[in-house]
Amino acid sequence: MRVIGNIAHPTLKITVFETDTRFPVQFEAGGVAQIFRFRRGGQIEKLSDIKAIVDDTMCKGVLEGLKRQNKLMVSTQARKATEESDDLPSII
Repeated sequence: MRVIGNIAHPTLKITVFETDTRFPVQFEAGGVAQIFRFRRGGQIEKLSDIKAIVDDTMCKGVLEGLKRQNKLMVSTQARKATEESDDLPSII
């Protein structure tokens, strides 16, 4: 798998990869990532085809999902920190 390009976006980092059979597209924001894998063939053969697919509607949906993932990650870390602090003995 190799990087073949990036897609400019004000909020998301979008990286396009290439394999023999697919174009994985990675979206990143706030410490979380989402990857979509588009099969090569038909109307998807090069980077410009992927850029045409990754439109504003898709980016908005991905950003909403990444925000949910980030919220889950933060709440999980906070819960874990609380659980760990409960294991300590009380010292007077």
